[in-house]
Parts: sequence; C-alpha cells; structure tokens
Amino acid sequence: MAGYICDVCGTENAPGTYFCVSCHSYLAWDEASRSQLSAPDAGSRTELRPGPQQGSGAGSPRTAVSAGQGAATAAANSQNQQAASTEAGEDRFQLATDQNTITTPATGEPATLTVHVVNTSTIVDGYTAEAPNAPSWLKVESTQVQLLPGTSEALTVTMRVVSETLVPAQQVQLVLRVRTLSTDPVHQDLPVLLTVPVLDVPVRLEPQPRLLRVRDKESAECTVAVDNSGCNRPVRLRFSGSDPELAVQFRFEPPVLVVGPGGSGSVHIAVSAPKPDSGQEISRALTVSAIDGTRNVDTVITFQQATSARVESPPVTLEAEPSLLRVRDTTSGIVRVTVDNRGGTEWAQLQLRASDPERAVRVTWAAPQIAVGPGRTTYADARLEAKLPEAGSEVSRTVTLSASDGRRNATTTVTFVQIASASPMATLALRVEPSIVRVLDADGATVQAMVDNRKGQTGIRVYLEGGDPERAIGFVFSPPVVDVPAGQVRPVVAQLNSWRPPPGQDWTRQFTIRVSDGRSSVEASGSLAQASSRAAIELLSLRLDPTVLRLEHRRRGMATVAIDNRNGAQPLRISLGGDDPENVIRFAFNPAVLEVPPGQVATTTVRLTAPRPPGGQEVTRTFAILATDGRQETRIDGSVIQSAANRRPVARVLLTLLGALAMFVGAFYPWLAESRLTGLDLELNQAVKVFRLPFDLSALRAFGFIIDLSRLARLVSAGSIEWVLAVLMTFGLTGKGGLSRKMALLGILVLATPFVALAVTGQGEWPALGAFLVLVGCILGYIGGLLARR
Repeated sequence: MAGYICDVCGTENAPGTYFCVSCHSYLAWDEASRSQLSAPDAGSRTELRPGPQQGSGAGSPRTAVSAGQGAATAAANSQNQQAASTEAGEDRFQLATDQNTITTPATGEPATLTVHVVNTSTIVDGYTAEAPNAPSWLKVESTQVQLLPGTSEALTVTMRVVSETLVPAQQVQLVLRVRTLSTDPVHQDLPVLLTVPVLDVPVRLEPQPRLLRVRDKESAECTVAVDNSGCNRPVRLRFSGSDPELAVQFRFEPPVLVVGPGGSGSVHIAVSAPKPDSGQEISRALTVSAIDGTRNVDTVITFQQATSARVESPPVTLEAEPSLLRVRDTTSGIVRVTVDNRGGTEWAQLQLRASDPERAVRVTWAAPQIAVGPGRTTYADARLEAKLPEAGSEVSRTVTLSASDGRRNATTTVTFVQIASASPMATLALRVEPSIVRVLDADGATVQAMVDNRKGQTGIRVYLEGGDPERAIGFVFSPPVVDVPAGQVRPVVAQLNSWRPPPGQDWTRQFTIRVSDGRSSVEASGSLAQASSRAAIELLSLRLDPTVLRLEHRRRGMATVAIDNRNGAQPLRISLGGDDPENVIRFAFNPAVLEVPPGQVATTTVRLTAPRPPGGQEVTRTFAILATDGRQETRIDGSVIQSAANRRPVARVLLTLLGALAMFVGAFYPWLAESRLTGLDLELNQAVKVFRLPFDLSALRAFGFIIDLSRLARLVSAGSIEWVLAVLMTFGLTGKGGLSRKMALLGILVLATPFVALAVTGQGEWPALGAFLVLVGCILGYIGGLLARR
C-alpha cells in the first residue's frame, strides 16, 4: 500500500501517519484531499470550473513545518554549545523520565511531564527545568526540588498553549534543560517531542446574500464566506449544490478551496434554473455543501424567480353544494363541487386541492384532476373526513376547496359541522384513594382508582392510563381495562413506580390517572411524596476487637471488625482497607468486601503484619480500619503494641558452653594429620622427643640435685591444658566476659604452639580434626565473651 508523500519536504510516510517523520508537517488533510479530488458522482448536477485556490488563515502546513524545523535547529545548536556543561551535569546529577513525548491541546489545557532527578554529587543542591528553544506560544513551568546527596525526587514540568491565536496542529522537538540552582550551575538536556493535536471543528458557511431575487432571469450569483477559525488544521473543501426539484444548476469558482488553520476564505457561486410561467413566482431552497473528506457542512440559500404576468382569459369559478355540511356521530360527509368555465376561451386542465387552517380535515376527491372545455361546466365529488369531537359537543371547521391550472387558482369554502352525542363518560366520576401517598425509602406506592358510574344510565368499558409532568412515574393498573355497570363503583389497583430521591432528601410528584372510552376521558389527580433516609454509610458504625493488639515476640496478629448496619434502612456493599501513619503495617481482610443487609451486623477478620522492633524494645503503632461504599467512608482507630526479647544473654551462654564442649572433645581427636597424635598425646615428654630438646626430664639437675620429672610431665599435655582453659572459659559466664575471652585466646595460643614448634624444627604437619574442633571452640567462647561486653 502506497504511503503519503509530504508536500513540504517530499518524504514518503507510512499509511495512517498524521505528522511527517522528517519535517513534522500535518498530513491528515492530504488523505481528505485525495478523496475530494476523486471523480464526481455521475448523478450530480454540480458544474465545476477550474480556478485559483483562495484562502487565508493564521497558519498553513508550512507554518507548522517552520515551527518544527526551527525548534529542531535550536535544539541542535543548544546541544553543541552546551556539551561541556552537560558532561559536567552528568557528574553532578542524573535524569530519568517515563516518556519523551507530550501532547498539549491547542485550547490551553495544561499537560505535565515527570522527570526523576538523582543527586549524585556530594552537596545539597536544588534543581529546576526550562525549555530554551520553546516557541513563543508555549508556556513551560517547572517545580523546584531540593535534594540531599544520594537522594532522588520527581520534577514536574507543566506545558500549555498561551497563544491568543489558534496554534496549528504540529510536532515540535523541544530541549528540556534541567539545571542546578547552586552557585556553580550545570545542566543536562532531554529531548522532548511536543505534539499539538488536531482541533477538528467543522467550518462555518455564511452566504452573502442568503436570499437571491431575480425577475425574468434564469441565473443569479452570490458569495459564500468560509470560516475555519475553530480548527487548527488546513481544510481542502470541494463544493456542491442541490435542490429538492433537481432543477437548479450550480457553478463554483474556485471548485476547490484550501483554507488554512484558523483562517477564512470565500467561493463565488452562480446558480441557474428555468424561469417560472408568466405571472408566477417560484421560491426554491438551495443546499450548498462543502465536503471535507467524508464530512459535509451545509448551508441553505433561497432562490426566488418571478416572471411578469400576461393577459389571460377569465379563470374558472367553483361552487360547493351544500356549502354548509352537517353530520352527527360520523366522521365524514360528501359535497359536490361545480366547476364553471363558461366564461373561458380555452380548455382548463385543473388540479383539485383542499385545505383547512387546523389541518384536521382530510379531503378525498373522486377525480383529483379534471378538464373543462371552454363554455362548459362539470362537477367533482369531495369526501370530507375528520375526527369526532368530544361526546355532547360539536365542532365547526372551514375547508377551502381550490382548483389550479398551474398559473391561476379558483377557490370556494365549505363549512363542515360535526356533532357528537353525549356519552356515558359525561356522568362518569373518578377519584384516587388516597390522593396523597407518602412513602419512605421506597421506589413506589400503591393507590386505588375508584371508577364511579352511579349516575350513569348504561354500562361502560373504560381504559386506564396515568401520567405525570416529569414523566418520572411508571403506572401499572390491575386490570388495565374495566367494565363498569350502571349504578356501580369499581376499584382498580394502580402501582406507582418512581425512583426514590437521593439519601437525606425528599420530593413530591403530581400525577394524573385517566379513564377513557376511546373518545373522551375523565381524570383524577394525586400526589406521591417520597423521602429517603440519610446515606447508609453515614448510619454505619464500626467496632474493632481488640482495639489494642499486643504482639509479644510476634510479627502477625488477628483482630475482628464488626460492621453494624442496624441503624440503616438500606443494604450496603462495603469495601474494607487499612492505613497507618508509618506505612509499615500490612492489612489482609477475609473477606475484604461485605454485603450488609439493613438491620444486620457483619463481621470480618483482619490480619495485621508489622516488622519486629529492635531486641529488648517495645513499639506502639497506631492504625485505622476504613470502610467505604465507593462514595463515602467511615473509620475506626486501633493500635498495635509489639515487644522483642533480648536474646543476647542466651546466645552468650550457648556459645560459651558450645565452645568449651568443642575444646573438651577436640582434645580426644588427633591434632596432627600424619602422626595421628591427639591433644592428650602431646605430653611434655613427647614434646622433648619430638622437638629434640637438649635435656632429659628423668635426670634433670638443679642446685646439685638430680630430679626425675618424667612422671609429672606425663600429666601435662596440650589436651589437658585445653580442658583447664575450657573450664575457666565457662567460669567466665559469671563475670562480664573478660575471663572467657582471655581463656579463648590462651586456648588458641596453646593449640598453635605444637604446630609452630614442628614447623621450626622442620617436622611440620597439617592439622587434623581435633585441632579444628579446639579452634572452633575457642572462637565460639571468644564470641560469647564479646556478647557479654555488649
């Protein structure tokens, strides 16, 4: 499918495009132009003659393009000139927006654009936005925000059209500049595509003059002014004309008129039609249409043509027999009309017609067209028919009978008198019981229509119907048709249906009940007074159980909400919700929507979830339960009290005991991976052998004596030392944790001593499971000591 070729820049655009992708010129009117310039309908009588295109306006397609190209050029220059400042601005703050397009109505309504600003600098700074390349008809306003370092906030930019003249539909590429308010300002630019949408208001046509009078001529001319001041896009108009008789030919100059946005123009119209007969005048209503694509705008011109009279033979004369026609209890009567052409000199071809001022009489001719020769007479029968008057009355109507040969008319009058005998309806009476009906919170009421025929001499069948001036009451009768014998009264139940007034208001509607026999009727009136109680939501009350919810060491709690509608008279559909000032409590209702009948109480449960407070503290949070019917709401307040226990002492005891246990068990497991020696195997004698110390514990000389310490050395081992340290670390629970920490550090030192000594002597081995257990126990004991200090 071929696209649209822009008339301004020549760029091809895809079908359905409204603005040119290159120059942003409005394209929608091009499609209307192609449809207007298509071949005219074969049955049209309009004559088109080539002529120059006219029209002036506040704007044109090129006006919109110039504005768009100027804005784009200004944006490009601004970006080149401010490149350094923009790069500096990126180091100071960052920008983000959900959209880069905005639509601003030409009628002046504001449009907003939200820009998210993040302060990435190290100072408190303020920010605002402006549009340096904005056209003169666009007003750009921006809020100001103050941001701490590392914070963000939304910046709202408002744009509106403020031109005194209508701004053409167009697209403008704007540069939205966000700058800082500090003493060392920097800025960043955001490209924004501004669209002024089409304000599609039909053109107005004003003929000048609207009434064309000519005598003895076939043609006339006038000018039609075209006003496009209400539309901001150019229109291409093709003109055509028509008349009901298809007797008038039209010529327009120019045949196609282009009117710019907000502009005006004019087209010259020449009309021609055959002249009327001599002495006659013809008035024709001409419809001039301006076609804009598939939309038509019409105006009406009156074309009056008159032809001078010529001398003719005397007209025929009419005479009706009888001239006074009386009928009783019937709708029709017949008169004979004599047509006299004895004074004429030529045949008279006559068309017979009839009329009456009330347009209540229907006249049927036996022969609606007759021919009367010169010097002769003839007659025609006419049947007069009208609706019967009310019973017991008569009506007189004057009917004008006429005969026309197309140039002259001959008339005569007949008085048609209709008499209707009195009917039983004349003595029938009707009353409404009660005549004033009062209801509360109801959409209707029931009354009785008493049909009274006690004064009648004969029975009668009547039909019942009702009405009110506002047409707001519906009537249902049971039965709708009733036979009332003479001398009796028949009650008929009438159901009145009417919407109740708004809550807290009342009104009174007058109504009428009518009985009819098809010819006459009898009426009775009454009043329906309706009142509505106050809005059900206003009478609703809420109860919260409990109002103070205590959560001991918990995050969740349950409460019951009771919705009391016992004071209301209307059912309610209630939606429940919750709110708290800190916005940290989550509410879950089961169910969240309730149907509460009048006079009833409904309950629902609400689950409240709140974060735990810090250990050893108690927090009180207030909240509100809201109930709404979609228009109003009511609320009840409550509070949540939360407390959290201090688990630090328990953790201290557990960690210290676990550490001591790990140190105790680790002494039984191998410490060295290759020799598989446990902590208890690393005795002092074993240390002398392993480390090849230069002395013997069994013959240790001191002060001239030889001392044997080999047995005592067997009791001293690294594992036993760890046992002692573990016991002392456990005793540290009685203090402030210092003893536990010191024993844990000594345990690590004792554990590391064998490995360091082996590494120094070149006999290094990897630690085994027992060494790791002891190390973990020391670390846990040290952590337990730290918890005591804190």
